[in-house]
Amino acid sequence: MSSKDGGGDSSHVSHQLVKVQHIWGSLGAFAALRSDGQLVTWGDQQHGGDSSHVQEALRDVMHVATTDSAFAALCREGDAARVVAWGHAEYGGDTSTVERRLSSGVRQITGSLGAFAAVLVDGGVVCWGHSMMGGDSSSVQEQLRDVVSVTASGRSFAALRSDQTVVTWGAGDAGGVCPRRAREKLQQVVALQGTEQAFVALRSDGQLVTWGNPLHGGDCTGLQELMSLL
Repeated sequence: MSSKDGGGDSSHVSHQLVKVQHIWGSLGAFAALRSDGQLVTWGDQQHGGDSSHVQEALRDVMHVATTDSAFAALCREGDAARVVAWGHAEYGGDTSTVERRLSSGVRQITGSLGAFAAVLVDGGVVCWGHSMMGGDSSSVQEQLRDVVSVTASGRSFAALRSDQTVVTWGAGDAGGVCPRRAREKLQQVVALQGTEQAFVALRSDGQLVTWGNPLHGGDCTGLQELMSLL
């Protein structure tokens, strides 16, 4: 893929790139949000550079989430929002299997490298995209209720619920499976953050809980020992 195909040439849409407020990028394309709520895309089509087939639906855009090869826009719909996606179908560009649930009542969207997760106003979660990167949450669907927010690693997701507990799914070696030693500590969680292959949770008492690949931040044992000496 040349730099031109990967978003390095915006000449064909330069006249549309006015009053731009935000820009998001996939692996090979860009999406720019203008102050009037319109979205302009360019770059490799397989990475979401062509949104022409959903352009009519891309109105009142508030936020955009990305995977490596797709985009998902959160568009204002009354008091909540709906989702419009495009790009590589396998990596989240196709919402046909969950389209009805994404047509209204969506509060938040976030993306891993190959899947999206949307938090609904009723506290439920809808996932789509690559099943090995968090696109399949069926194993924990019954637990995905009263969700406040969802955070992504490269190939998995972690949901923070209103009772301050955490639910995870996706690739086990990227934080999608939380071992018992960490799971037992995931209480009173107030914030979550993900790296490419791990997660960290901040508890209300200031303690950190980590899981996932140790080389990507999944083990903070040394840090905890150091903090205990302070």
